[in-house]
Amino acid sequence: METRNRRTNLLNLITATLAAVAIWTAWPVGLVRALQDSEDKPSPMGIAFGQTLYLNVANTGSENAIPIEMRIFDDDGNPLAAARRVVLPGHTASISLNRDDLPGRLTRVLTRAEVKSLGGPDTRDLVVSEEVVDNETQRTMILHPGLSRGFNPQPDPPGTQQ
Repeated sequence: METRNRRTNLLNLITATLAAVAIWTAWPVGLVRALQDSEDKPSPMGIAFGQTLYLNVANTGSENAIPIEMRIFDDDGNPLAAARRVVLPGHTASISLNRDDLPGRLTRVLTRAEVKSLGGPDTRDLVVSEEVVDNETQRTMILHPGLSRGFNPQPDPPGTQQ
């Protein structure tokens, strides 16, 4: 009789485990929410002679136009390219930096990009990517995937300048 109870208990345990696994795997994915780290930025990218770096921003939303500022800096923090754009829903904006147009540099240039919202609506719909293109063939050599990170949705306090 004790063997029968053990079998029944083992069978109940296995059934409960399988039920828990089935419920867990069927749970709606939409309930999972990832937290965005405000310190995430696009990765540094190096460009050599004959290459152009593109900083791309897409608005994947369907309602709000988002004003942004895009900047590309060298490894010493000097601005190399900058633009302000309003990115409409379903549209993209881009700025480019051609390595051949940077005088006085003998080697490749290490860059970092920055995209800021200019006090617009929620930036969760913005996606940033970086692309290095060969000038001669126009082929993409490097594409840093678009990530919905690196945005500080809080505008700068009044009276502060950058």
